Amino acid sequence: DESEAYLLVLDTRTKEFSTSIKLLASMREQYDRNMRVMRSEDGELWILGMAWRALALHIWHLDRSRSRKGRWVREEVHELATFQGVIELFVDGNGGSTRIMDACEGVVFLKQFGSDWVYAVSLEDRRVVKLPHKRFSSGPALASPSRSVGLFALQIWCLLIP
Repeated sequence: DESEAYLLVLDTRTKEFSTSIKLLASMREQYDRNMRVMRSEDGELWILGMAWRALALHIWHLDRSRSRKGRWVREEVHELATFQGVIELFVDGNGGSTRIMDACEGVVFLKQFGSDWVYAVSLEDRRVVKLPHKRFSSGPALASPSRSVGLFALQIWCLLIP
């Protein structure tokens, strides 16, 4: 059925794909495939979507109430225009599209198409920070290429924000 869409997700814990995440029509249209699935510390699934028309990050969770069980409910809206440092993100991209690279609780990693930089967005501090890049920066934190990009970026973020 064309009116229904499911999100294909790789569960990094089980190394299996899942298509059990059914999306609302409004989610498919609004985020234009710019979504990420996160799992909270208690195992609950969340969807993070970038709504560029509204310049906002939306966080959704599954409703567990009997009447709406299994439906996605928008939990939070973070308007990026109010975040400190957001201007640099858009200036750096030269009009290219911005994609969500990764996310964990409280931090979203964005990448502009055509840019070499990754940006960390702290939802709690309402800040956007350009992360160091191994081609343009140097230092001991950038010396280990064996770490995954998400873990690497998270470690750098922790160094930047006490």
